Amino acid sequence: MVQTFSDGSAMLTQGFHQGNITVSTAVDEMSESAMDVQIYPNPVNDILNVKFKNMVDQTIQVRLVDLTGKTILTREFSDPSNTQRLNLSPVTSGTYMLEVNAGQKRKVFKIVKH
Repeated sequence: MVQTFSDGSAMLTQGFHQGNITVSTAVDEMSESAMDVQIYPNPVNDILNVKFKNMVDQTIQVRLVDLTGKTILTREFSDPSNTQRLNLSPVTSGTYMLEVNAGQKRKVFKIVKH
């Protein structure tokens, strides 16, 4: 609700605007070139599975980043098989972003580590 008051020489507007909020746990940076990648389990305790589908003849870079932007873990897979396992047992509990890159394709997942 927003109200505006005016006396001819001054104008006062009061109230609040409530916009739309969209929350996503995975973001396709380029939807026309989306990758078929799945992660599980999430939340994760120790081992995070990263499942690639139809990613033959591609080099995949995976990077785990904390919420300050610091890189925690990086891996590169040449011609990845169906599922790769990431050992997150040495990683401190918290919320992270997992970036998966293949050429011009990029997908980002929100990861919760217990």
